[in-house]
Amino acid sequence: MSNLNTTDTAFTRSQIIQDLTNLGIAPGDIVYVHSSLRSVGPIDGGAEALLDCFLTVLGEDGTLAVPTHTLNYVNFRHEAFDAANTPTYLGILTEIVRKHPKAFRSANPTHSSAAIGKKAEWLTANHDMSNPLGYESPLHRVYRENGKILLLGVDQKTNTSLHLVESIAGLAYTDMHYEASWGSACEYIDADGSIQTVDATTFPGCSSGFNAMGERLMDKNLVRCGNIGNAPCQLMQAKDMVNEALNAVRETPDFLLCKNEKCPRCTARRKRIGL
Repeated sequence: MSNLNTTDTAFTRSQIIQDLTNLGIAPGDIVYVHSSLRSVGPIDGGAEALLDCFLTVLGEDGTLAVPTHTLNYVNFRHEAFDAANTPTYLGILTEIVRKHPKAFRSANPTHSSAAIGKKAEWLTANHDMSNPLGYESPLHRVYRENGKILLLGVDQKTNTSLHLVESIAGLAYTDMHYEASWGSACEYIDADGSIQTVDATTFPGCSSGFNAMGERLMDKNLVRCGNIGNAPCQLMQAKDMVNEALNAVRETPDFLLCKNEKCPRCTARRKRIGL
């Protein structure tokens, strides 16, 4: 039973731990979390307590991972990506994970991930610098290990693993920039402190249509729903979710593109695949 709270009383750690357990997160899991901390409501101890609850439930053999993307910094501000210091723009929980003393972070300059736990170093190592959402990415490793994807207070539009699907399915439109003005070259600071440049070869597109995949997953009973605090959540096995999305785009190549006829990104991508 969910611990929904309509008052200003903060959720306790024990309540959050119970919610995580009820949702289906278990010791030893690999869990990749997309989150909105605000949707959870007040927690006794704040975001640090939420992280502690995850680590408590996952135990010594588990691994927590989050996206720590930095497009705002490398593309808009034209700063060299520094895995140790460049902040992410994806919320409070992701920043707390990134800064944790036991965290590892992948080195891709636009689509890095950070992780804590038994498989954190393996999960984030040798992230492909030019194809950030392909075979040599943290997300693909979560998929290969049949980890879990958690949408915490957010919907499928935040589910970066659906961009992974576009990449590994070989959809031709992944060679198109999200914004042409960004270019493909990104700078990053190497382990020896020198600035290097990498040219991206594949790019994520529009995610506004991803909730259609959520409906398909729901119809096939591949999503477990519940609440963490006040936040509505969706928990999926990465392998089930990715394989079903691969089926969807093989049947309908533009399945993951949005249906807004005025969306220039998706209109161009449909043309790229001959639709």
